[in-house]
Amino acid sequence: MTAAVVETLVAYRMFDEEGELQGIADIDLPDLSYLTRELKGAGVAGVVDVPIFGHFESLTATINWRTMIADSMKLMRPGRRLFECRSASQIQDAGTGGYTISAEKIIMGGLVKKGEMGKREVGEGSESSNEFEITYLKIVQDGKTITEIDKLNYICTIDGLDYMDKVRTALGYN
Repeated sequence: MTAAVVETLVAYRMFDEEGELQGIADIDLPDLSYLTRELKGAGVAGVVDVPIFGHFESLTATINWRTMIADSMKLMRPGRRLFECRSASQIQDAGTGGYTISAEKIIMGGLVKKGEMGKREVGEGSESSNEFEITYLKIVQDGKTITEIDKLNYICTIDGLDYMDKVRTALGYN
């Protein structure tokens, strides 16, 4: 069995509920950091930060624009926004040297937190951006769901296992 070498992101496109967003420079995706609780006392040698299943710190995503355009301002409307980032990654088979493309989708839902209008300088981009608090995140690779986190509906599925299923059952949601 030969290794697959993921070489680079070939291209991506970003959509919201109304269609493709134009003028995006890049996207800063959320960092996944579990909410933790400090465990100490009898039976524990020191202190342990224990991750709480299915609970994450604030998830923030930022869309950076080449220039401030209508799409950047429309995202400032109050209310939940849904985004889909579709991308293609170039993968080489280390044994044969052949190439394939991996299709990825990152679906995010959340609320706008901030809109930076940036600056104006002749011959330069505006460095404007929109920042969002993400409450829903789903990652799909080649048609397979890799991760799904829904903070408002107690869903935390990672690699096919829903770590919040028993929590939803205990709370009467299932």
